[in-house]
Amino acid sequence: MTSLLNRGFNFSILPEKIDMTQINVDLKRFKRAAIWNEFWFGRESEDQTDLIFKKEKDNLPKNHTVPEDLKTFLSAVTSEIQDPRNRITEKSNLPHDEQQALKELVKLQKEKHIVIKACDKGAGIIILDYSEYVKACYKHLTSSQSEGNPYYTQVDALEVERSKAQIENTLLEALKNNIISQDEFHAMNPKDKEPGRFYCNFKVHKKHEHGQTPPERPIISGSGSLTEGIGMYVNHHIKETGTKHPTYLQDTSDFLRIIEEINDGPKLPSNALIATLDVHTLFTNIAHEEGLACTKEQLDKRIDQKIPTDFLIKLMKLILYNNIFEFHESYWKQNIGAAMGSKPVPHYADIFMSQIDEKIEALAEEDKAAFLALLKRFLDDFFLLYFGSSRKLHDLFEKINNMHPTIKFTMSHTTRDDEPLEDRCDCDAMTSIPFLDTSCSIIEGRIDTDLFKKETDRNQYLLPSSCHPSQTKKAIPFGLSMRIIRICRDPEKRDQRLQEMRKQLMDRGYPNLLLDSAIERARQIPRKVALRRVNRQKKNQWPYICTHI
Repeated sequence: MTSLLNRGFNFSILPEKIDMTQINVDLKRFKRAAIWNEFWFGRESEDQTDLIFKKEKDNLPKNHTVPEDLKTFLSAVTSEIQDPRNRITEKSNLPHDEQQALKELVKLQKEKHIVIKACDKGAGIIILDYSEYVKACYKHLTSSQSEGNPYYTQVDALEVERSKAQIENTLLEALKNNIISQDEFHAMNPKDKEPGRFYCNFKVHKKHEHGQTPPERPIISGSGSLTEGIGMYVNHHIKETGTKHPTYLQDTSDFLRIIEEINDGPKLPSNALIATLDVHTLFTNIAHEEGLACTKEQLDKRIDQKIPTDFLIKLMKLILYNNIFEFHESYWKQNIGAAMGSKPVPHYADIFMSQIDEKIEALAEEDKAAFLALLKRFLDDFFLLYFGSSRKLHDLFEKINNMHPTIKFTMSHTTRDDEPLEDRCDCDAMTSIPFLDTSCSIIEGRIDTDLFKKETDRNQYLLPSSCHPSQTKKAIPFGLSMRIIRICRDPEKRDQRLQEMRKQLMDRGYPNLLLDSAIERARQIPRKVALRRVNRQKKNQWPYICTHI
């Protein structure tokens, strides 16, 4: 059982037999892509627009003669795939005892004895008694704000139909006013959709008693739900706005580029501190009207107003006020905040938080004896570079935590050994603090970054025996090596992390030759080159993709 679970959720089991019907469906799709690519080669495609709703098509170019060379190529591919002599007999990549263990786990889940979930962070797996899982879910569903306002309420099936009618009527009006097309209307129409699905993942990295259920992270899956279509539409039109604020961080590489710009300048003053802020349950604490008002204010600044702001806000309002989902054979509705699992919500939250960023900067400017040199944010995680005493930093933190009724923070910060006692806070000494997947510290007036991993992280990198394309597995050692090259500023730490990674991948069964080649290849790339922003060009390729069943 343990060896099976240690394979991880990303492990792909080799199918027992080939489904030739599905193979031929995939082959037909490949042929169509090849013919259309040849048709559009050298001329401008009519399908250059970034489609929100992609449709499966089976049409071919009209009055077009396919070149003989392409016909020959496609015929050869078809013959090779369909020829029974080309079947390679492979043994199952899952031993018999693990196959039996898998059947037993499936049986236990179906009979509602256990629940198996991916840990919220760290690539681990958690198994809970079904009753404990349901108890944790109900604990969240019956929770309230400090004022007593419930986050969720139970509703009946009629509420689902009312929500569908509201969405459909709004879309019909937009169609009538030529805001959306007929295809977009059909893609967003919730007529045949169902409520979302509620489930919880668990934060094993957070403090909890051994043997007790860790803190839960609620997720309402929007896939196939009545708001999925309008969610995709809103997300498409607000995602760029969600990245426009000055504090925006795209990812770890973006963060590291900013840190290197600082390190290329003058040394930091002796009173420099690094601090991180984390918002407590951001999504579920954004008041609807306040979030919508912030979003409207930012969308009104768009140059391209082809899709009216009022229409996008109307759809976002429908998403927030009609977030109905199913759990344990009953319907629930979210009253406060937005749902993790709904497509536009991360960008919506980012836009909302941009006004919080401005308020934090304004509060920092009030204290002339200190200076907030840098404020950056990745969704609900803040990075601050602060010049001043740790006691002054805590004064600022107290003001930040009192500026909004529902948005509350936790803070960590580095400390200085030479800080005068009268200026020192009561926190435990910390020479480095984590931010994203980096560990940050100040060494000799420069910000040093190292690879950060939580204590609860598990070594569950994809096994080489997984039924994944070989190029995917071969790319993993190099990709992980490049991550270390980018993050680790100190060459000694870099080499140490590379060796730690090598051992982890060896433990997962990766060959020495592949690991050594990947590490050496990555080491040849200077860190400044590795950190450069890469604008990837769209490749004009049409790979044959076979559905895994």
